[in-house]
Amino acid sequence: EKKEFLIVAQRQRIIRVDLEDPKLETLPISQNLQNVIAIEFDLRNNCVYWADIVNDTISRQCLSDGSQGAEILVKTNLDSIEGMALDWVSNTLYFVDGMRTKIEVVRTDIHYEGRMRRTILDSKNLKKPRGIAVHPMEGFIFWTDWAPGDPSLSRANLDGSNVKRLFEKPRVEWPNGITIDHIAERIYWVDAKLDYIASAALDGSKFKQIIANDVRVKHPFAVAVFKDNLYWDDWEQKAIFTADKDHGVEVHAILNQLSGLMDLKVFAHSIQEGNNSCGLTAKVCSHLCVGLPQRKSACLCPDTMVMKNNECMCPENKPAFANGTCP
Repeated sequence: EKKEFLIVAQRQRIIRVDLEDPKLETLPISQNLQNVIAIEFDLRNNCVYWADIVNDTISRQCLSDGSQGAEILVKTNLDSIEGMALDWVSNTLYFVDGMRTKIEVVRTDIHYEGRMRRTILDSKNLKKPRGIAVHPMEGFIFWTDWAPGDPSLSRANLDGSNVKRLFEKPRVEWPNGITIDHIAERIYWVDAKLDYIASAALDGSKFKQIIANDVRVKHPFAVAVFKDNLYWDDWEQKAIFTADKDHGVEVHAILNQLSGLMDLKVFAHSIQEGNNSCGLTAKVCSHLCVGLPQRKSACLCPDTMVMKNNECMCPENKPAFANGTCP
C-alpha cells in the first residue's frame, strides 16, 4: 500500500514510482504488453487500467490480492487509444480513440464486455484527439486535439453536451497530456511543439505559462499535479521531472534513462475523492450515470439503445434483460 506514487506507461511495461523514495517498480501485469500509451488507476480497488494499441484492447488488473490476472474491459471497435480518464464516482472509464475520432465511456463495475459503452463525442467535435481528463464533481471533461492547422483544448459536460473551445492557435500547437489540479481547481497541460507546461482555470481564464524555454521541456508527453508539485515526462530527455506547480522553479529529474515514456499519472489517497449526484443517490440510472455541472446528473444509454421514458430500450423497442443487455 504505497502512499504517494506515480504510475507511468513505458510501452511494454507499466511502472510505479514511489514519490517519497523514487525507486522504480514494474507492475506485475499478467498480460503481455506490446505498446501501452494510456493508463489509469482506481485507488479504491487498487486496479491499474491500460490500453494496448497493438492488440487494440483496454484491460485492467487489480493488484490487491495478487490472484486476479488481467481482464479485458473493451476489445471491439478500438483503434489507437491514446488517453483514458477514470470517473471514480460513476465507476466509468472515458477513453480517446485517436484513429476513430471518438471519446467513449464504458462502465467499469460490470463484467460483460462492451455492453455498457457509449460514444460521448465524435468527429463533429474532434479531429485528432489526444489527451483527456475528467472532473466528476464539476461534471466536466477536458481534452486536447492536435488537428493540423486547427489544434485546440476543449471542455464539455460529461455527457458530451455544451462543448467549449478553451484554447486554440497560436496558444496551442500540439497540446498533449492534460490533467486537473483538484486543490486549485485548475487544468494543467503540456504542448509538445511549443515546449511549455501551462495552466488555466476550469473555464479557460487565468492562463499561466509555468515552464517554457527549458531544455527539460523539449517534447513533453504527459503531466500530473499533486499538492504543490508538477510531474511530467519528456520523450527527448527520456526522463521524469518534477517542479513547483505555480512558478516552475526547482526543476529536477526524478528518474533518467527511461525509454518509451507515455502516460503518467500521480496517485495518493486524497486524489480520488469528492462526489456528485450519481454517487449520492442509489441506482439512479439503469445503464450509465454521468455527473453534470450545478450538481446535476444525467442517465445515458449505450450506443445501441434508445432512451424512452427514462429507460434504455433495445432496438425495435424491446425491453432490456434484467442485466441491462439486449436480446
